[in-house]
Amino acid sequence: SNASEILLSRREIFDEQVGKEQSGTFPEFGLVLATIINTNVIFFWLMARLLQEEQARAEIVAEADCVLGQDETFLTDPQKMKMQMSQLVKLDALMNEVMRFHSAGSAMRICTEDVELTFPIGKVHARKSDMVMLSSRSIHFDPNVYGDDAEEFRWDRFLSEDRASLRKFTDRKTGQTVHQHLLTFGGGASLCPGRHFARAEVKIMVITMLRAFEMQLESPTQSLPPITTVPRTFEEPVPNAIFPVKMRLRTLRKH
Repeated sequence: SNASEILLSRREIFDEQVGKEQSGTFPEFGLVLATIINTNVIFFWLMARLLQEEQARAEIVAEADCVLGQDETFLTDPQKMKMQMSQLVKLDALMNEVMRFHSAGSAMRICTEDVELTFPIGKVHARKSDMVMLSSRSIHFDPNVYGDDAEEFRWDRFLSEDRASLRKFTDRKTGQTVHQHLLTFGGGASLCPGRHFARAEVKIMVITMLRAFEMQLESPTQSLPPITTVPRTFEEPVPNAIFPVKMRLRTLRKH
């Protein structure tokens, strides 16, 4: 067979877990979905925001040049790539804010007991075994976590005060640290196992573009494209208009 090692390994696992007759092409289909559902749209919004936020673009390009220099071997050396990608803190911060602002995911849970849920619009009574769906946007725009400007896009929101690491968030009501405040990849036991791969994939694409080209909007007053409402809850908001950009090859400077 000419199948890759990862596909063969996944097929063996599915055959063992669910049986050869039932596994079919599901492993391959699942892998394809995992690589395109979130990453391509997150990449678009990240690049769009970078083009609009000149300060973010300047700081992230400078950070990448400092970490990578003229070294292009990170694309072929997995260990070096992992180390260098982990040092791109400002890009991580921007990506988190993009996922917070442009994510449209949800989480589904089954109630293990009767419970009363309180919302600004009133109370909801859920019975044991009822299925509850939680929209990520209710958490992503929670002022108790993200502050009074939660409705605004701020590219460096996730940076610490010294801008050298990612900040931690606390709930203003309880004073406790909020660990799962981004639900782009789900949460709890159903947290996406491919989230690290997806983040690395987006970061590599962004850095490759930024290091290869100088880019700017076709018009300084250009606004973000409107989105297409997606009925399926596991996809990101999709842009439904073109976003003209001017590009030219970039020459890396020696450090």
